[in-house]
Amino acid sequence: MAGRDARLIRCCVAVTLCLTPVAWLAPEATLPGEAYAELAAAVAWRPTALASEMRAASVPESDAEDAALVAQLERRLDIEVGYGLDAVHWVGADVRRAFGRGAAGRESVLELMLELDTGVIAKLQDAPVAFAGKLLGHVAGPDPEGGPRQAVRVDLLGHRKRLGDQEARRRWIGVARAVSGPDAEHQPVLRLLAEPAAVSASYRLRVPFAVPRQLDTWSDPTRRYVVYTVASDLLGGRIPAGLELGRLVDTVYERFGFVVRRHVEPNWDPRSIARVAIILDPELAAGLGAVQARRRAEPARPFEIVAASPRGFDWRRYLLRAPALLPGEAVRVGKRCLGIVRWRLYGFAVAEPLGLRGRIESLLWLGDGRALPLVVRGKGLVPGGARFEIVHPEHVRDLTDGQVFTGMGDTGYGLRVGRVVKSGPGWIEVATFGPWEDAQ
Repeated sequence: MAGRDARLIRCCVAVTLCLTPVAWLAPEATLPGEAYAELAAAVAWRPTALASEMRAASVPESDAEDAALVAQLERRLDIEVGYGLDAVHWVGADVRRAFGRGAAGRESVLELMLELDTGVIAKLQDAPVAFAGKLLGHVAGPDPEGGPRQAVRVDLLGHRKRLGDQEARRRWIGVARAVSGPDAEHQPVLRLLAEPAAVSASYRLRVPFAVPRQLDTWSDPTRRYVVYTVASDLLGGRIPAGLELGRLVDTVYERFGFVVRRHVEPNWDPRSIARVAIILDPELAAGLGAVQARRRAEPARPFEIVAASPRGFDWRRYLLRAPALLPGEAVRVGKRCLGIVRWRLYGFAVAEPLGLRGRIESLLWLGDGRALPLVVRGKGLVPGGARFEIVHPEHVRDLTDGQVFTGMGDTGYGLRVGRVVKSGPGWIEVATFGPWEDAQ
């Protein structure tokens, strides 16, 4: 008996040691069968949940304030999305998710909350997609293995596309100008071609050709060059001139003053983009102008809390009876987001509040008359809210007193998460809505 107990203890210790690196490096990962185990344990704890009555969460008294803030965010974000596109026709669309692995190992595809017939998507193929005066990529063609109606996808700048056994690289014509430093307006201009870099590269775009090749864009650390698009009938004729491609980065031999390689690094994170502008011909823009690609107008889906983990832990989770909720959707009350559904099984779902340690989230900050996309990593729950580490953008200023909303996701952007009560270099603390039990 003692020998069997000793073997069992050693087995448990071995399993713990094997899983510790996974839990440390990838806290968002789940084990096979974890959903079944959690569901069985919760139902055994509260079997009456199988026959309980579900009801929609009660709308908070401040719903009018929530609606006003969401409307303010939408107006501000539409201004940001269409910045620099006054001379062209464009249609806005919300982003559902970013996925794929392209140049520099970054996400290479955006899936939009815009479902169209494959014939319409074929007409939209290669249309430029922008955000806040920056070129993001181009509309991808319809999936040949998909159905007659598909979600529109965007191939980002770092997307590496294969046609059969060969790789097809899109190229962009750009011009690099000095935007900072002494006498920036009098500095020479660099003309170049840019294309997706390798997956193992440090930057998303490489420069295979530039004129003049040895232009001194790197010797002065106070001088910063930014690359903008050039309209061309040869490459990307529909791309308007003046959209930002990114900052110019040189690899050099400083001793000899010789440029070895040039790269372009876009100044945006694919995970932060909640809404984009699709640049279209006037005929297509008129046809798509009435398309609504958002799901935020749908009523909140009813749910019932079956079980909840103990309060006071930063891994708090809720088991819900919610047949209508899907993985990735927000658990919401009115226009407020309580958390995100992680999995669904047999009409039950497990949801987590935003801010759990290690979770990467897309958020929008509204304050000072502007909307700032954020990519954050949860640092754990705190009394009355959650703390986040800001992954993108870097070097943000004080964000205290701003409002925080959901970014890209299956529910669409614009659900209130809470208010920033504290902030510092690279982090924010948000007063979130809760506890969830009060919404029932």
